[in-house]
Amino acid sequence: MRTRTAGALSLLLAAGALGTLTGTAAAAPPDGRGATTEYKATTQLGTAEDAPLTLSAAVTRDTSGALVTLVEVYVDGLVCTPGQDLPGTLVLLESATLTASGVPLTCAPAGGQGLGTATGTLDVDLGWTGTGPTEREGRTGNRDHCVGRVLHRAAALTGSATVTLDGGQSLTVDVADGHDSGLSYYHTACPPPAA
Repeated sequence: MRTRTAGALSLLLAAGALGTLTGTAAAAPPDGRGATTEYKATTQLGTAEDAPLTLSAAVTRDTSGALVTLVEVYVDGLVCTPGQDLPGTLVLLESATLTASGVPLTCAPAGGQGLGTATGTLDVDLGWTGTGPTEREGRTGNRDHCVGRVLHRAAALTGSATVTLDGGQSLTVDVADGHDSGLSYYHTACPPPAA
């Protein structure tokens, strides 16, 4: 009996994994309960001390199959964000891209430094390529009783980003200015709420 149950569970998990890998979207569980899966490409570009600006970017595909891009630019005491998602691609732990030009930015003082707000534009062309082995990290239940699996893979990054603040000069940051980049997979399963 135990073998039959284990075999059925294995088939169920394999079917779920195949559905995720081929792009079949599963509905997100209500109230954060059930299983969620997320693939993500991230970078912190401009980590060198003399970098002209720092760009933080993430390309994420969640359980619903939707692709979401998050970008923040730190320049001259300001934090700048686009008012829209940027075009991107993400292929599991293999590769990702983020490419757009002339994207409007809204900038506000970072850390309350007394600076005024500003606007500008962003041109970005970044590509991630997975390199080396995939490292596995377990997620065991704590107070939320959720368990899961996290996979990380280092990524080679190519490309650059250029920010032009209104009334200022264009500043460009690329991989020569240092970066911390990677590709990740997160799968979390949570029990239903207690009745």
